[in-house]
Amino acid sequence: MRTLMLSLLLGFSSSAVAVSAPELYRSFERTLLKRYVNPQHLDLGALIQQHRAEMQEACNTTPGCPSSAAYPAIRAVMQDLQDGHANFLTPEQNQNYRARSQGSNTGFFGFQSSKLQDGRTLILDVVPGGPASLAGLSRFDVIEGLDSSQTKEPQEITVTRQGKFTFKVTLTPKETPLVFLPYMVRHGTTGVLRIPTFLGSGNIASMVHDLVARASDEGMTGMVVDLRGNGGGRSDQCMLAALAFNPRFTEEWIQVGWKNTMIAEKGQVWFKLPGGAPIPVASVNTYSLWIHPAVFLVDERSASCAEFMAFESRKAALTWIFGEKTYGVGNTSTVLYNLPDQSALQLSILYVQDEEGKPYPASLTPDVVIQDDPEKLARGEDPLLEQALQFLEMKIHPH
Repeated sequence: MRTLMLSLLLGFSSSAVAVSAPELYRSFERTLLKRYVNPQHLDLGALIQQHRAEMQEACNTTPGCPSSAAYPAIRAVMQDLQDGHANFLTPEQNQNYRARSQGSNTGFFGFQSSKLQDGRTLILDVVPGGPASLAGLSRFDVIEGLDSSQTKEPQEITVTRQGKFTFKVTLTPKETPLVFLPYMVRHGTTGVLRIPTFLGSGNIASMVHDLVARASDEGMTGMVVDLRGNGGGRSDQCMLAALAFNPRFTEEWIQVGWKNTMIAEKGQVWFKLPGGAPIPVASVNTYSLWIHPAVFLVDERSASCAEFMAFESRKAALTWIFGEKTYGVGNTSTVLYNLPDQSALQLSILYVQDEEGKPYPASLTPDVVIQDDPEKLARGEDPLLEQALQFLEMKIHPH
């Protein structure tokens, strides 16, 4: 999700107003018609009216006609938009998303993961200083024996690393903010910069620039930027992070009834209305620019802000993209709008084009297409990373 900085200022109240399904549906209608940028030029009024009868039928058959009776009809309208950035969030989903955006979402084990075909758990990222990190777990470890519902007592789990080494560790649950931050691992003269997300912290871009500076200071001459599984986040963070690879870019934000220009250069982002002067809106602590070859890794779950960063960075002369075609929401940005019962609409309120008026692509097709395979990752094989490292080696030391 490429979330505008504005959305973080709209707030979330824990006190919901008791409203009926028709009242919620009317509020949904007003918000959608007023705020949605409607990039496909759909007849929104007709879509809303088409599903109003479903809402009314649910209201008639649900005692008390609560606001939740309108949820299926609202979801149906949102699905008909065919916009990966347009979503309806229940009150619980809304609260959880805002917590993740602000870095206040918590968990007891401090990692994010996916399931393998055999039911085991593949670790994707760990929170620095969290329970998984303290137990020595790292990216692409495979674990089994964890009872995720047991959050009070330590648990002994089995870890398989690189498909070769099996050992046991004790994982001690502790409520931990789920903030996944960038880090870098050195492979010879190449740095592998992992950026798990652009959500949860306003320091992600500054950390990216600091890590790029460290790579330069330590004499590295190649960089792999791993954006696999990065679903996006705050627009200021991905724009600023892209400046570590592309020193300047400008984009036009097209909204309902108006447009503005965003200018990114030398570690800063400016906002400019037509005829107005640029206004600084975001910056990194210390600006760094990578001047050597770089490869960005993406997969089908790389979305929104991650797509944007890879797209802008590829404009640099020495940058390539490897991996899978991305999710496909890299050309719009969203804001969350609360509805009266504290559910919310996540709406695309703008689409992006370059300074020459050319629309940004929704998804990215890599320069080198390689399928990512979680089963191979669990066995200690990472063909995508290996291809990127070999490619950079040839670029840096051509034979």
